[in-house]
Amino acid sequence: MERQIADAQLKIDALRKSVAEREAWIAPIRKIPHDVLSQIFVEASMDDWKAPLILQSVSRWWHEVTVGSPRVWTFIPFSLCSESGQSELVSLFIERSRNAMLHIMAEDRLFFPKIKILAHRIECLTLYLPEYRGVSGKYDFTRL
Repeated sequence: MERQIADAQLKIDALRKSVAEREAWIAPIRKIPHDVLSQIFVEASMDDWKAPLILQSVSRWWHEVTVGSPRVWTFIPFSLCSESGQSELVSLFIERSRNAMLHIMAEDRLFFPKIKILAHRIECLTLYLPEYRGVSGKYDFTRL
């Protein structure tokens, strides 16, 4: 009798788990269209450049939306390039942004040589410099 009760309890637990998984599929967040969710992710990325990294880890669907939305990846802090091992992260952002226009944030001029090949894609350049005297003329930021 105890064995039958234990088996029945296992079946009940499996059914509860199955119901919980199915309820997740009918959650209101799943009713938001892909393009609307993508725009929400872009807005989140404007506030915090790390947002795409966090959002893509929420669920498979959010991962697909995040990776499939190039504008989400366009807010790039080049101050990361000076930190050890973070240049791969910047490369990931550039790769996933595809051909979208970039919004670059930097704290020094040392990053200019690193972005010369991206100059035609930079739409917004934010420099946090105490004494900014302008950018050298050899960089053609045609979209700024």
